[in-house]
Amino acid sequence: MSRSIRNAVLAAGFFAVGTLGTLSLSAVAERGPRGQSKMAMLFEGVDLTEAQQDQVAEMTEAMRAERKEYRASKGDKLGMLTDVLSQETVDRDAVYAEIDQRLAERRELMVQRADALMDFAETLDEDQRAALLDNVAEMQARVQEHLQQREAEGAEGSEDPERPERPERRRGR
Repeated sequence: MSRSIRNAVLAAGFFAVGTLGTLSLSAVAERGPRGQSKMAMLFEGVDLTEAQQDQVAEMTEAMRAERKEYRASKGDKLGMLTDVLSQETVDRDAVYAEIDQRLAERRELMVQRADALMDFAETLDEDQRAALLDNVAEMQARVQEHLQQREAEGAEGSEDPERPERPERRRGR
């Protein structure tokens, strides 16, 4: 596989599973606009072998498990905030140690995802790669369109009667 094609496939894959951008890996396992999983949309029209389908299923299941674990751990994150706010003096070293631990865990997940993605990318033939890249380009276009829509809505304010304006937040109650 040529270096540029390999890099394009890896970049597309990293985008697809969210290890580089703002999309989270679990977002790919969620439902898309047509009611199918985003992972299914990503591989629509890509003629995968049974072994490749198994790899995709494993990656999808891992994403779902990570999303479930992430949602369950949201309370832990708030617990750290509670701990910091409830102490008379803030133990910055403890807070930084907690951050380092969470970053190390996140890094390990990202490395595992990247390894799985690279293993999968190495199994693709030229036709599969081309079809996958087309799907990734389509997903990228949809994401950009969605972001532009959100930005336009934000710039317009809340003139929409369905979306009431948020009151100003007061600081320092």
